[in-house]
Amino acid sequence: MDLGGANALGLWPQDASRVAAANNNNSLVLRLTDGNRNFMLSGDIKKKVEAALVSEKAPRQADFLKVPHHGSKTSSTEGFLAAVQPKIAVISVGESNSFGHPSSEVLDRYQQRGIRAYRTDRDGAVSAWTDGNFLKVQSSAEARNEE
Repeated sequence: MDLGGANALGLWPQDASRVAAANNNNSLVLRLTDGNRNFMLSGDIKKKVEAALVSEKAPRQADFLKVPHHGSKTSSTEGFLAAVQPKIAVISVGESNSFGHPSSEVLDRYQQRGIRAYRTDRDGAVSAWTDGNFLKVQSSAEARNEE
């Protein structure tokens, strides 16, 4: 889909007509491209779908990753992170949530790969801007610190 210079590619589900019910692994996964910058919005997918995406021929690399399934231990596998190779990741997670997201194991994976991980429970809203070359990411906490 052309978005006025940017491009959106649906990576998952492969065939939405076969989706019988709403569940995490039926989440929409999009790869957005603007010039030289790529974003992956991964919904609530888990290991099974991550593995399917890794095995497909579709482009996966992304500078910016919306972390799958709120950083649950059922997502962000080594193989998926190796395929996507994000520089920046955003974990959408509520403060003191009852699920204990994000998982410390998942946070360690991002840290070990040198991926800058933002967390909405600590950093607030996270915004990303690009002109196709330059990529700027800023949290509302960082914006308040600049004032």
